[in-house]
This record gives sequence, structure tokens and C-alpha cells, in this order.
Amino acid sequence: MSTFLTVLLVLAMLGVLGVLGVGVATMIRGGNPRLSNRLMQGRVVMQAVALALLVLQNELFDLGADLCTPETGRRPSTHRGGALRIAAAQVERLEREIDTMNAALRPLDSFILPGGSPAAAHLHLARTVTRRAERLVCALAVAEPVNPEAIKYLNRLSDHLFMLGRRVNDGGARDVLWRPGATR
Repeated sequence: MSTFLTVLLVLAMLGVLGVLGVGVATMIRGGNPRLSNRLMQGRVVMQAVALALLVLQNELFDLGADLCTPETGRRPSTHRGGALRIAAAQVERLEREIDTMNAALRPLDSFILPGGSPAAAHLHLARTVTRRAERLVCALAVAEPVNPEAIKYLNRLSDHLFMLGRRVNDGGARDVLWRPGATR
């Protein structure tokens, strides 16, 4: 797997998150001044998700810069001194945010299918693209050195997107649950 293909996949992820960000922003702007308390809470959640997506998009550009620069040679963690690399602090921030979101959600007793709301379906799609990117970067790491934090970041990002999807589904209340054997 070439670095070029891996970077292309990461850029495709940026596109998925970009489309999702535009959709979330449209939902936020489309409000009525007489919103009920429940709708107002949903609007606050969507604003928080839109801000989270902006951070993630920026970090995906960092990831793209990391992956397109060979791991050999200079390896400082900031772009001012050399190659830009995903840092452990970025992975740790994702972990904290995942834990915070998970604490507010009801426990799962089934797998979740993409859906519930359009925003959640897009977040689940972005999660699957992220998992594919993770597999490709792992394959790249077999062929050449890769920043291990980049792989960890992709792993945590997919879980983060899953949690965001549940969050925009009214805190999991609108999640579409898998019903094993339901069509037999």
C-alpha cells in the first residue's frame, strides 16, 4: 500500500466530515425562535458537534501531513522544527472526549445500525471510512515506518465518531438497533 493511496483515503475522510459539517451547520441555522426546550437542547448538541468536527477536520489534515512525510529522518512533534506528526496528546484528548460522551449515554445491549437521524448516519459512514483508513495505515506500517500515534489516532477517531453519532441521535434514544433474525 503506497503512502499516496493512504493520504488519498484520509482526504476522502475529510470530504465526508466536510459534508457532515455543512449539514450540521444547516440544521443549526434552520431554527425557529420559539423552539421548545427539547429542540433547544438538540441545537446545543449540534453546535457542539459542529465545533468538534472542525477540530477533527484540522487534525485529519495533520494526519495527512504526517502520513505523506516519511517517518525516517527528522521526527519532531511540531511543524516548526520539522515534519508535522500526530502527537500522543491528540490521541489522549480523543480518549477523554469519548469517555465523557459515553458516560452520558445509556449502555448498549445490541449493535447499532447507521441511522436515526441524517447526521448520525453520516457520522457512522465517516466511522466506517476511518476504520478502512486505519487498516490501510496498518498495512503501510508493515511496508515502511509509520508514526504509531497516527494509527492510535485513527483507532480512537472511529470510536469518537461512533459516540458523536449516538450523541446526535438524542443521546442514543433514536439509535437504530440491530435485531438479530428479525426478518426470518
